[in-house]
Amino acid sequence: MSLLEIVSSKIKFLRKQRGLTQEQLAEMVDLQPNTISYIETGRGFMSVENLEKVAEALRVHPSELYITSDLASRENQKLKEIILAKLNKFDTRELLFFAHYLDLYSETDYGKD
Repeated sequence: MSLLEIVSSKIKFLRKQRGLTQEQLAEMVDLQPNTISYIETGRGFMSVENLEKVAEALRVHPSELYITSDLASRENQKLKEIILAKLNKFDTRELLFFAHYLDLYSETDYGKD
């Protein structure tokens, strides 16, 4: 799979996952709807500036647009292992604080995906 295909399919997937139409995404990033269509079908690419705007509108880091699901799955597993290893060193007070922080985070826009 080419880089263009990875980015194109990832943008389309994330847009649909967030319940956005091409028109809505285009409006959010000040592009024409047909530009979003060209990007999602791999018939066109965008500037770095527009890539950053699209990533922000989709609430992801721009680098996430380049990650395939297999790679993302492996990276997520590694992150979970690192977090679990750190949590295993926490005492009760620290665990309670961390649990409270996660509760607060889940109430934000970033935690609602």
